[in-house]
Amino acid sequence: MAAKAVRIKVASAPPPGGGSGPTGGRRPVATNIRSAEAEFEPSQLQDLGDAVPRLLDIKAKTNVSLRFHVRLEIGDGSTAVDPAVIAEINKALESVAGTFRLE
Repeated sequence: MAAKAVRIKVASAPPPGGGSGPTGGRRPVATNIRSAEAEFEPSQLQDLGDAVPRLLDIKAKTNVSLRFHVRLEIGDGSTAVDPAVIAEINKALESVAGTFRLE
């Protein structure tokens, strides 16, 4: 189950000076926000999708803010990805959100 791969971190205050340095691809998190972060296999994303109705129930009962930040990576880092593959993936992502595209 995907829950084994999820890490929950207590958010800390941003570093002095506004935190303009590199964050290793992570967004700075404000105080009093909790976040969970994991790498998912496609099947685990389906499991997460199955958990969304329960998460929405919790959100409705508690009035807590709930947001997802999703990053999709393709390729192995050593070989260029065929532009036709990128176009095909972007076409598949169109139904999710117009701004969710590989560049």
